[in-house]
Amino acid sequence: MFYLFNNHINGTIFKEVRFTQPVTLPLNFMMKICIIDDERICSFLAQKLIKKLVPDSQISHFSNGQEAIDFIAQHRSIVWSLPELIFLDINMPITNGWDFLDILQELKISNYHPLIYISSSSQDVNDIEKAKTYSSVRGYLCKPLTPLMLERILDNTSHNCVC
Repeated sequence: MFYLFNNHINGTIFKEVRFTQPVTLPLNFMMKICIIDDERICSFLAQKLIKKLVPDSQISHFSNGQEAIDFIAQHRSIVWSLPELIFLDINMPITNGWDFLDILQELKISNYHPLIYISSSSQDVNDIEKAKTYSSVRGYLCKPLTPLMLERILDNTSHNCVC
């Protein structure tokens, strides 16, 4: 299933948000979440939101796709240490989101199937359609990430996790 989340609140990107209750995940489950985004403000806000809703999560951040690929390749033999959920920007320097997806597929890491959500400010229909061509991409999120978006993603993720 492919999800498309679009977030427009009166044309304003930043708005005070009241957080709901933290998401309840299975006991002893520490979700590993990765944000791959070169926009510092968006990354900062996403990390704060994730920590608020999933306090026990382990969050890693990379400013471009190459840094993330290097990390994943270096830790490929320890699959349980890799991120299970990835928020991926498209337009980044060095290695963009599309190249990241292609390289990740080429790595062919057995038993590693992260849930990837494109998180982009682009609302180009071509980008949304291209995202659908990748089996690892579960959805397309229009920035910024909101509590409702994250709750829906985490709810779907918690039903699929293996503890």
